[in-house]
Amino acid sequence: MLVGVNVLVGVTVSNGVDSGDFVGEGQVFKDWEFGVWEPDPEASRIIGLDFGFFPDPTAIVEVRKKDGNIWIKELFYGQNLTNQDICSVLGEVGITRQDLILADTAEPKSIEEIRRCGFNIRGANKGRDSVRHGIQLIHQHKVFCFHASTNIIKEYYNYVYRTGTNQPVDTDNHAMDAIRYALSMEKPRYSIYRKKVEETDVFS
Repeated sequence: MLVGVNVLVGVTVSNGVDSGDFVGEGQVFKDWEFGVWEPDPEASRIIGLDFGFFPDPTAIVEVRKKDGNIWIKELFYGQNLTNQDICSVLGEVGITRQDLILADTAEPKSIEEIRRCGFNIRGANKGRDSVRHGIQLIHQHKVFCFHASTNIIKEYYNYVYRTGTNQPVDTDNHAMDAIRYALSMEKPRYSIYRKKVEETDVFS
């Protein structure tokens, strides 16, 4: 265990947001399945990485994908990590130099430092409406989540839309962001949003 690193585990699953915050669209994701880790042996593997320090955690998520199915598993979720710490954690959880890591492009220096540690890391595809597009992509897959992914499950229940919009509340989203990054090389096949909501352009 890394000295000074606060690993967040055993978080109680609860709503955590006043009801007024999700009167509009409610919980972002509602139909995931939780169970044992049994991804298709032929599924591709991508690692999503959302940078944090304190109080926001660093989230590392494994995503396996085949056809319309994705399997997700929490590899790490904790606070107070430097980039060197992240390199150590990646090795500890079994990430190799052959694994593709897609990370938040908001931290190019961090990406470069981790690349210099020998990992195959690059910035996720981000641009206009990237949050909305990422949510669309997740919705367009059947999602199987490893039941021991405590913090992913906590975020699953707490990740909600702002009232009357298709914009999620910007909390309880670190693992969700990591999942979006892992899928960011794809393009949504269709829009899940109503036209009248799209016209508000709330993700600009």
